[in-house]
Amino acid sequence: MTRKPNKGKTSRAKPAGNLRTLRDAVERYIKSAPDLRSKGKLRYEVNCWEKHAKATLPITTADIEHFRRLCLEAKLSPTTIEGTIGDMLTVLRGTKCKVPERGRCLKKPRPTAKQPSIEDLGKVYAIARSAQWPRRTVNGERCYDGASGKQQCWRDWSDDDRLRFWQTLLVLTVRGGVPIGDFRELKWKNVARSYIEWQAGRSRRLIIMTPEIKQHLDSVRHLDQIYVLPIGKWSVRHIRCELNKLRKKAGLPTWRNVLPKDLEKVYHLAGTAKRPVRTFNGDNVGCVRKWSDDDRERFWRALLFLGYWTGLRIGDLRRLTWASISVDRIEWSASKTGVPHVFPMTPEVQRHLDMVRGLDAVYVVPVANGSLRLLRKELNRLCRLAGVEPFGLQMVRRASVTEWGCTTNDAGALIHGSGLGVRDHYVNPLKVLTRAAQRFELPESMRGPTRPTPPSEPSNGDSFSVTLALIATLPLSPDEKAEAVRRLLAEHAQCS
Repeated sequence: MTRKPNKGKTSRAKPAGNLRTLRDAVERYIKSAPDLRSKGKLRYEVNCWEKHAKATLPITTADIEHFRRLCLEAKLSPTTIEGTIGDMLTVLRGTKCKVPERGRCLKKPRPTAKQPSIEDLGKVYAIARSAQWPRRTVNGERCYDGASGKQQCWRDWSDDDRLRFWQTLLVLTVRGGVPIGDFRELKWKNVARSYIEWQAGRSRRLIIMTPEIKQHLDSVRHLDQIYVLPIGKWSVRHIRCELNKLRKKAGLPTWRNVLPKDLEKVYHLAGTAKRPVRTFNGDNVGCVRKWSDDDRERFWRALLFLGYWTGLRIGDLRRLTWASISVDRIEWSASKTGVPHVFPMTPEVQRHLDMVRGLDAVYVVPVANGSLRLLRKELNRLCRLAGVEPFGLQMVRRASVTEWGCTTNDAGALIHGSGLGVRDHYVNPLKVLTRAAQRFELPESMRGPTRPTPPSEPSNGDSFSVTLALIATLPLSPDEKAEAVRRLLAEHAQCS
C-alpha cells in the first residue's frame, strides 16, 4: 500500500536560525510541548530577562553575567536568578540554539563527599565518649506482648476515649484560658483538690477547680498514668487541625467572638474527631531505657566499627539482629538488592559485639525509624570535635569497600554485593573474606588492647603453689580437697 503525498501545507518547525529573540525561543519551546505545565513560569522568566538584560540571540556568557549582576543590583533572590538562567538555557537547548559553554547549571557544583581516611575514622572512633545521642531507646522485647500480638508501648484509642479527651480539653481551655500547647506539661501530680497549677515553659498556669472540671478530669484519668491530656511533643499541630475541623462542622467561621452556645455545639461534636489515634505508653510499661554516657560510647564505637567492617548500608545496619550472628560468621541479606552477605568473625568483631550486647534484646545497634536525621547530625558533630572533615555512614561504606578491595578484588566485590559473576556458584565467600581479613587494615583506636607477652614457664615451685591455690578454689568437699593435696604432694616429691 503506497502512501499518498500530502498536498496541503505541512507544518514544519522553523529552523533555529529564524529565531531572533529569547521570547521567540520560549514560544517555540512551549508549542513543541502542549502539555507543558511551566508555561506561565517560562513567560514570567523571559519577561524578567528582557527587563534586565539583552534578549537577542545568540545569548553569550557575557550576557548571562550581565543579567546576573543587574538582577543582584535589583535585589532579586539568588534562587530566582539561577532558576531563570537555568530554564532559559534549557529552552535554548530544546530549540537547538547556540548555548554558552558553561552549560545549563551555572551554580558552583556541590563538592563530592570524600571518603574518610583510616586516621580520620580512628579519630572519630576515639572520641565516641563525647556523643550526646541517643538518649533513650525502646526495648522491643519488653514492649511486645506475645499473647495479644501488639506492642504495649502504644495504646490505641477508642471513639469514647477521643470524646472524653476533646471534651476535657475544651472545658479546660475555656475555663482556664490556657493555650493548647501548655497542656502538654500538665501532669496528674499537678492536680490538687482546689486548683490545678503547673509550669508550662516560662509561664506558670493556674486553674481553679470546679465540679465541672473535676468531673471531666475523672473521665480521662484512665488515658495516661502521668499526663492529664497525653499530647505528644510533635502533635500540637495535629490537635489544632482537628479542633478547626470540629469548628467547621459546627458552622463557625472563626474562633473570634465565639458565644457559649457555639462552644456547646463544638463540645457535642467531639465524638466525631479522628485524632488522637494512639498514644505512647512506653514510660508506663517500662520498656523505655535511658542511656548513659557509657552506653552511647559503646553504641557509637560498635556502629562505626561494624559499618567499616561489613560495609553495610545504614538501613541494613540498623536492622541487623542478634539472630543473624553465629559463632564464626555474620549473615545478612541486603534490603535494597536482596544479595546475601556473610562476614567473618574475628576477635575484634566479637569484642565490639560484646560492647553492645546489653543495649537491646533484638537489634545489634538500635536506631529508631525516625532517628536517621539525628544520627547523621550527631556524627557530623563528632567529626567536628575530632577535627576532621565531616563524613556520613555512606562514606564509611565506601571506605570499607575500598579497603576490602585493596586486600583482594574478590573481597571488595563480595562486600559491595556485586558478586563474582559466574564464579558465585563455585567460590566460598566466607573463606575468601576470612583470608582477606588478615590484611584488612583497621584504625589503631579500633584495635583491642595489645596482648601482654606470655610469661616464661614457671619453675617447679611456682607451679606447685599455683596448683595448690587452684585446688582451694574448686567446688570440692573437704575430703576430696585433702585427697587432691595428698596426690599433689606425692607428685612434687617425685619431681624433686
